[in-house]
Amino acid sequence: MCKEYRGSNIDPGGFSEIFRVPSWNVKGGGVLKLPAAVGFEEASMIEPAACCIRAFDRCQVSADDSVLVVGAGPVGMTHALLLLSMRAKVYVSDVRETRLAFAGRSGVHSTFDAAKDDVPASVRDLTAGRGADLAIVASGSQRAIVQALKSVRRGGKVCLFGVPVKGSVLDYDISDVFNSEISIISSYAATDVETKRALAMMADRRVDFGSLITHRFSLDDFDKAVKTAVRGEGMKTIITA
Repeated sequence: MCKEYRGSNIDPGGFSEIFRVPSWNVKGGGVLKLPAAVGFEEASMIEPAACCIRAFDRCQVSADDSVLVVGAGPVGMTHALLLLSMRAKVYVSDVRETRLAFAGRSGVHSTFDAAKDDVPASVRDLTAGRGADLAIVASGSQRAIVQALKSVRRGGKVCLFGVPVKGSVLDYDISDVFNSEISIISSYAATDVETKRALAMMADRRVDFGSLITHRFSLDDFDKAVKTAVRGEGMKTIITA
């Protein structure tokens, strides 16, 4: 939403040993000092966690909600861990068996293989025919968005969190959104407020974000790290010194 945010960049880049950021960002509280309880590896999860927290605020998530997370990648599982810490009922769908297995080990209540299962029907079976209170689309897939729209209850909410490809078009009868009064809420990035909240959660050990880090590479193996992440192997891939 902020023009300054969209117009600024880390110079020369996020993988550099030293980089510059705009002075207004520093003065506005955009640079945080890590407490002793938080290491650099876990700190790499601050930004995605903060983005998820902002999405929760925009969607007004509550502890007794049933939530479908569409996409069990690193961001989807960040959503899931946060939701579990709130004691929400968490369902996760994906097309990769390895990611669904990871989600199951993380304690989510149910997982669905979107390549094989009728996810909307499965969600309704687990919610007495109602559907989920909220579906969070942690994927840029058009099919994922449609899956979410079909999985929520009347009066439910769909959070568009994953970034769809520009020019994406949905094959969906939009009258269903109107007739069922489904709220579609987009959420992009985070502010310094959510960033500080994410860091506080890490420092207090309320959520183990570090459990999402499955692959570590040195900067010399940068290309290998990128290929591993693109192939969707494991969860969070990080570059270490």
